[in-house]
This record gives sequence, structure tokens and C-alpha cells, in this order.
Amino acid sequence: MQLALETFDRNGSGQTAVANPANSRLYQEGFAAGLAEAATQFETDQLSLKAIVANEIADMSFGFTEARAHILSQITPLLQSILTVILPSVQSVSLKAMLLELVTDALAIDTNAPVRLTVHPDQERAMTDALAGVDHPNLVLHTDRNLKVHAAIATLCTGETSLDLDAALDLISGVLENMPLAIKR
Repeated sequence: MQLALETFDRNGSGQTAVANPANSRLYQEGFAAGLAEAATQFETDQLSLKAIVANEIADMSFGFTEARAHILSQITPLLQSILTVILPSVQSVSLKAMLLELVTDALAIDTNAPVRLTVHPDQERAMTDALAGVDHPNLVLHTDRNLKVHAAIATLCTGETSLDLDAALDLISGVLENMPLAIKR
């Protein structure tokens, strides 16, 4: 049995079309022309795609100032609530907690050292109640009308500490008011 393969002989001479020198030259010229045209089209497509990508990136990106303005515009209601409602309502509680912590820390260092707390007269009752559970023979509570309502001075064995939550709130307000899209208190 013989194996018969399909022939691609086009001219009937037994010589294939590729083997024919005239066909080979035409094939090479056509191939070169097609390759050149494809390369030109590829480069044109690449330049077009690069331009499209660059434009899309430029459209998507925005600068620091725009990003900050966008974020601030989104969180402005939250910051306003914190500044006008939450912080003022926790000042008294925070002042008491901070002073109790200072007294407790002073007691841990030296139980016989004098501790003097000076607060605004409006805070005297609240501080007396808060300090009722503190057993310290040298703990003295004074009032001073020159202090702001949410301010205090603690004189301890370790030194003197001044707390002023009103000033802290004013400082936070000042920072926020000087930001773009100012938050008014």
C-alpha cells in the first residue's frame, strides 16, 4: 500500500507554486508589503492606545487640593457635630477624670505629699463629689474665678500641671476654621 498525499501543484508541471521562482518573488514582495503595512498599523494603534490611556489617567486623577476639599466637604457635618455638641458636653467629665488620674498618680508616688487642686467655682461641687472616694490627708481643693470653667491647676509632688479644656476646644476650633471649607462653631 502506498501513501498518497495531497498535492499543491498549481501549474500542473509537477513543480509547486512556491518552488516556482516567479511565484517566490511575488510571494516575498507581497509578504514584505503586508508585513510593513501591519507594522505601520501596529505602531499607529499603539500611539492611539497610549494617548487614550494618558487621557483616561488625566481624567481620573486629581490633585491634593481637590482631594482634601472633597474629603472635607464629606466630613464637615461630622466635624461640626463633634465641635459644637460632643466636645462641649464631655468637657466637665473629662476634666474630672484627668484630675482624678493626676491625684491617683501622685498618691502612687508619695502618699504623704500635699496635693492641691485649683478649679473654677462652678466645678467645686463636681470635684468635691469626684474626690470623695480619694483618701488623702493632704488633698486640698481651692477655687479661683480667674480660671476658665473647664480649667484646673494641680500642684503635686511631681510639679504643677495646668489643664485648660476650654483653650483646647478653642485651639481645635481655630485649626478647623482656618481649613478650606471652614467649619464654623
